[in-house]
Amino acid sequence: MQLSDYKNSSNIKRAGKINNRLLIAIILFSLVITLLTSAVQLYIEFNDDLEHIHAQFDQIEELHLKPLAEHVWNFYDEMIMVQLQAWVELPAIEYLEVSIDDHRGWKAGIIPQGKTIEKSYNLVYSSPHRNIEVGTLRVIASLNETYLSLTKKLAFILTTNIIKIFLVALFIFFLFHFQVTKHLLHIANFTKDLNLDKSFTPLKLSRKSHPTREDELDKIVLAINNRTQALKNNQDYLEDRIAERTKELEEQKRIAENLARTDSLTGLKNRRAFFEYGQILENQTTRYSHPFSIIVLDIDHFKKINDNYGHETGDEVLIALAKSLNAIVRSSDILGRLGGEEFAIIMPHAGPEEAAIMAERIKAAVSEIVLSKNEQKIQLTISFGIATCNEKRAFFQEVLNNADKALYQAKNSGRNTIRIYQPWAAEKSPGSGEQYLRI
Repeated sequence: MQLSDYKNSSNIKRAGKINNRLLIAIILFSLVITLLTSAVQLYIEFNDDLEHIHAQFDQIEELHLKPLAEHVWNFYDEMIMVQLQAWVELPAIEYLEVSIDDHRGWKAGIIPQGKTIEKSYNLVYSSPHRNIEVGTLRVIASLNETYLSLTKKLAFILTTNIIKIFLVALFIFFLFHFQVTKHLLHIANFTKDLNLDKSFTPLKLSRKSHPTREDELDKIVLAINNRTQALKNNQDYLEDRIAERTKELEEQKRIAENLARTDSLTGLKNRRAFFEYGQILENQTTRYSHPFSIIVLDIDHFKKINDNYGHETGDEVLIALAKSLNAIVRSSDILGRLGGEEFAIIMPHAGPEEAAIMAERIKAAVSEIVLSKNEQKIQLTISFGIATCNEKRAFFQEVLNNADKALYQAKNSGRNTIRIYQPWAAEKSPGSGEQYLRI
């Protein structure tokens, strides 16, 4: 079996899990709805219980505080306890306590554990002449019964709804499998085994067809059959188009590769192409012992031109220099732009003298380049670095680095100069080991 067939087969097997995903989705969605509705229902019932407890508190405050205050004023222990015992029998009321001057006087019930609601009332005895505060009533209501009732209701709601959800989801699972999934698998197997080189047998589903009740599966089957037939009819045409398009792409590739090796601004070879030619030249030097020289040149104070006149003017300067260089170099030389304002020339079969002469010609030609910007004239100067290889084994990158070092020395020597890189003889090199000649 080929790898593509294996992947197709695996995809078809995974397609059978759509029923499982549908079942899980139905269950999860139903559970979320159940939890939300249950939470709302329980929240409403919880608020009703709280309102009922607060109603009992209000009843105690409105109807029973005044008689209790009179009993406390007269120290009627029996009547006080009768009232407290009667109140503690109320639903949710678990503990009552009457205290005088912060000392507990009478109490009924037990202080509950867990969540509670507590309220305190001042007991005021109304005498004919003034109102006298005789004590404090402390009432504690327990929420334990409320929470227990809500927990039982939640368990009942969840249990019944889970059973209903499971039964409905199971029904939908089997219904979807027999009505949709098995036909999708049949369609998938048909498309996997489809071969346009063989005779085409239209796809049919293993169910009764109803021309007047066409559904989505029938539309899929019709679309597959029509498309397959069209593919067979157009196969030769597509092959011709592919061949034609392949030729076009190859031509576009050739053009793109050429553009990738050309600097878009100046039209010269870019850094990539320049280094490729340098590598070829290195191999030829190693094989045939042909010398070559490299000239690296850089526009002096180019950043000031960009800063003072703008990058558009800087581009015009680069283009003008490139045209001048193209007109001067030999047909066998390799001219390229390394980046920014830095250019380089590879001169095959040339020693330092020929390279220096070429640099002087370029220097003279550049001095004649004059650009105008905002009624101001822009004149260019160039610094040059030259390095030569005339050994049997030489590395292009090494020669380029040496030329770059010479260019650096030219920049440090006042610019608009030419420097040639030469190594010292071993017996004359106690210092840096390098010498730069000025032309």
